[in-house]
Amino acid sequence: MHKLGKTGLARVVIRTREYLGLVTPEDDALVLYLIRYPQELLPVDTYSFPARSTKAYRITPKELEMAHTLVTSMSGEWTPAEYKDEFRERLNKTIQARIKKKAGVRPKAIEKLDAVDESGGKVVDFMALLKKSIDANKRTPAQAAVKKAVVKPKRRKAS
Repeated sequence: MHKLGKTGLARVVIRTREYLGLVTPEDDALVLYLIRYPQELLPVDTYSFPARSTKAYRITPKELEMAHTLVTSMSGEWTPAEYKDEFRERLNKTIQARIKKKAGVRPKAIEKLDAVDESGGKVVDFMALLKKSIDANKRTPAQAAVKKAVVKPKRRKAS
């Protein structure tokens, strides 16, 4: 892409939303830029921006000076490490609290079937879990109806 001077167009799903993106080469990497679909864009005249002077809104020079001082005092060097995903932190705390509340309860059937493979990771025998689940399943009306509908063929006598 870099040698050809090309940029790729991509449709990307992040979580549950589809985005339109541009894939561009940058040094030895590909960079994805998310862009907007046309229906997400609004004409500028949709918004009503103040068109008059500050005096028309009765903003005094003293108020403008105070606003200038406030913005200046809050300005500083951008340090991305200071910003964290607070939503994710709260979600993680909620999950940990629920696990603690239920004391990390885990079905015994799954605990018995977990094994450790040679690489140290856990291996779960899904076939054994499925068989155990089928064996433990109680008969429901839907299953009874299915069994009635299935007719076994009669055996023919050998002649």
